[in-house]
Amino acid sequence: MRRAREQFKHFKVRGITWMQGESDGANATYAANMNTLLGSLNTDIKATTLQSEDVWMLSYQLPRAKIGLEQLKASDTYSKIRVAMPMYHLPTTDTVHLTAASSKIAGAYFGLAYKAIVLDGNTSWQPLKCTANSVASTVIDLTYNPVGALTLD
Repeated sequence: MRRAREQFKHFKVRGITWMQGESDGANATYAANMNTLLGSLNTDIKATTLQSEDVWMLSYQLPRAKIGLEQLKASDTYSKIRVAMPMYHLPTTDTVHLTAASSKIAGAYFGLAYKAIVLDGNTSWQPLKCTANSVASTVIDLTYNPVGALTLD
């Protein structure tokens, strides 16, 4: 920010990425805690940068039931928090920490979400996610939100 001001340019923080939660699987208030953290960051960032725009928090969704549902709840409940991608498909080194290649892929997902939400202004953007399900005998029906062409193989 100081360097931008030295050059008579503007500086803003429009979004942050948040990758944390592996140890919070039993925390039933994780979604609310994420929103509280974002509120504190938003206040501090605005006071520092003098910007009027709120800051977005882009997160991921872990493949562990309780914490993953809390992360999804935060995205569905709070207007400035979005899950950018699930993590179940990315290889890890030890079931928790991403490989270098997985980190690169996660960065691409964050970039896609940031571009859509912050740069393009599509504040209703959502990642691909299951919006409904039903089970009848041996048939499972899943409904996904519309995010372009979806093909399951």
